[in-house]
Amino acid sequence: MEHQFKSGDVVKLKSGGSSMTVESINEEDRQYVTCVWHEGKKPYREVYLASTLEPYKQGVAAIGPLRL
Repeated sequence: MEHQFKSGDVVKLKSGGSSMTVESINEEDRQYVTCVWHEGKKPYREVYLASTLEPYKQGVAAIGPLRL
């Protein structure tokens, strides 16, 4: 079952890449999702097929070995 995205969700492409915010979803068929993101100060906007996106899960940053 495909994930049902909503405006404001944070997503990424299944193939990888940076996080993006869902701006809108095509209401007729919900197949197309408009996402926005920034690289530096420059904003970007692109339309993706919903099937190519997945929820973004932020990983835990590696901080190296624990020293006591």
